Amino acid sequence: MEITGGQCDFLLIAVWTMLIQGNLARSYIGQLSEAVLNNPQWFASKPVILCGDFNSNKIWDDKRDVANHSTVVTALEKHRLASAYHHFFSELQGQETRPTYYYWHHKDRPYHIDYVFLPQHWASQITRVEVGTHAVWSKLSDHVPLCVDVSV
Repeated sequence: MEITGGQCDFLLIAVWTMLIQGNLARSYIGQLSEAVLNNPQWFASKPVILCGDFNSNKIWDDKRDVANHSTVVTALEKHRLASAYHHFFSELQGQETRPTYYYWHHKDRPYHIDYVFLPQHWASQITRVEVGTHAVWSKLSDHVPLCVDVSV
């Protein structure tokens, strides 16, 4: 979706990857990998914000032969996008200390699987990244919000 009329026009790509029955290779992060590879025009003109539920993390890279989390992050970096969370908190992929998802709403099953990727040159202008808490959000969702403020 093109976002226009503000101080900076950009393309917003909302992500929600999911299981494709009978096709594990294309499920979850495989869907996003395919979308990024097959749509170079997304990255050709306007700045891009790609964000949402990737249902993926580097900790599961070894479960996939191709199109794992790290290969998608590398592809996004080649398109000059950076993870707002990882830049702001100076954490590495797979070593996140603030989960965005709680499997079956259980506090003892936390994962970081939601992301906001934005233009690398915006990363230095991030003023706030906030991750919701299990205590506040668990009755409403198994995910918590990942909010990013950027002063562009």
